[in-house]
Amino acid sequence: MIQCLPGTYMYTQSRNPTWSLPFTLVLAVTACAAPERPIENRPPPAVSTPAPAVRGLAPPPSPQVASAAPSELRVPRRGRGLLLGHDLLGKPVYTGRFRGQVLVLNYWASWCPVCWTEVPHMQALHERYVAQGVTVISINYKDLRAAMRVFLVAQGDLSMPLLRDEDGLLESRYGAFAIPTTLVFNRAGELSFQATGVFEADPKKIETAVQRLL
Repeated sequence: MIQCLPGTYMYTQSRNPTWSLPFTLVLAVTACAAPERPIENRPPPAVSTPAPAVRGLAPPPSPQVASAAPSELRVPRRGRGLLLGHDLLGKPVYTGRFRGQVLVLNYWASWCPVCWTEVPHMQALHERYVAQGVTVISINYKDLRAAMRVFLVAQGDLSMPLLRDEDGLLESRYGAFAIPTTLVFNRAGELSFQATGVFEADPKKIETAVQRLL
């Protein structure tokens, strides 16, 4: 065993030490005498700095904030509030109209098979709890008007408010990209429950979420 550097050793073993010893010494000297490679002075990785803010313009939101669910969404307590959509006559409807109520927003589309059976459950939910300060709003998502009419005619009489989301508020504001989607807000305007997509469209869970806010 031959020591090269502190803490490092070179092990040699041979059955014939007479002729292998010179050869082993040559290998050991060569290995120990090999110059150490110099450490390259590499520059530190570049760190991207945010662009300076332009006066009068708000900085763009980070990807995490833009795609996150609005767990802290609050409806303004004064003024007309946030835009919910437009009624069937094209007039804008705002959250200020339903201030102080438990608000259930149910987004649907005529091409969604589950929506055909879910909307009647939403109508029944509205009738059952409207006297307790619960409003269920049925919102059509980017349907052609003709397709929406066929859907509503097939549903029969609906007493809950009917709106249209032509501006894509479902994904831009709430970060949801599936139909159907149901959002439940408490009386303070905070989002307390969200069911997105076919597998979460459970009327019993939605009603349970409403009952917890009464």
